Amino acid sequence: MALKQVMIHSVRYAEANGKWVTILKGKDREEYFPIYMNASQANIIKRELIPGRFADPDNFERFLIGKDITGYDLESVLIDKQDGYIRAKLVFRADGSTVNLECPVAGAIALAYRKNAEIFAEESSFFRTGITE
Repeated sequence: MALKQVMIHSVRYAEANGKWVTILKGKDREEYFPIYMNASQANIIKRELIPGRFADPDNFERFLIGKDITGYDLESVLIDKQDGYIRAKLVFRADGSTVNLECPVAGAIALAYRKNAEIFAEESSFFRTGITE
């Protein structure tokens, strides 16, 4: 699995199919990874991008309740597409130890943005625009 570092390019409503889409962009090239989601998932990410506009910023972190990550820092988020489903994994590190947690994609992207963690996505999920090699 080849991973590429990405950043959040935009969160917008896609008129063509009536869904919200979060677009991740490759950091080093004009490559895009669209992730279609419902409005509530998009709001989780928009909450981080537009501070103060949406209420309850910690609500999406419920998936971390009960996980023993005390003393760990969020290092990165890994996003891939398997069997047509987009999945996310949080990678926490502390003193040479690693904890990986699967979590909802929108929550993972929002948490990575909040904690300034790197986001990586599976290379085969990208669309390229205007690139010739």
